[in-house]
Amino acid sequence: MTVLYKKASLCDIDSMQKLVVPEVESGIILERSSDEMATNIRSYTLALVDDVIIGFCALHIHAASLAEIRSLIVSEELRGKKK
Repeated sequence: MTVLYKKASLCDIDSMQKLVVPEVESGIILERSSDEMATNIRSYTLALVDDVIIGFCALHIHAASLAEIRSLIVSEELRGKKK
């Protein structure tokens, strides 16, 4: 399996939101509206296999030596696979 990484774009938001539905429904993570994701789209990096999003994260940079991971999700079937 080859994983590719790319910066997210506005057209990725729908797929990103679909990936997190189980965690949002179970209360593990907070729901992010399309508007909120669009506003912060430059912070998101996607992990893809065969052009399918298998995970993503958002990194919010506060200063040159300080950043915060705001969102981190990996598709359930790939968790713990170390790839």
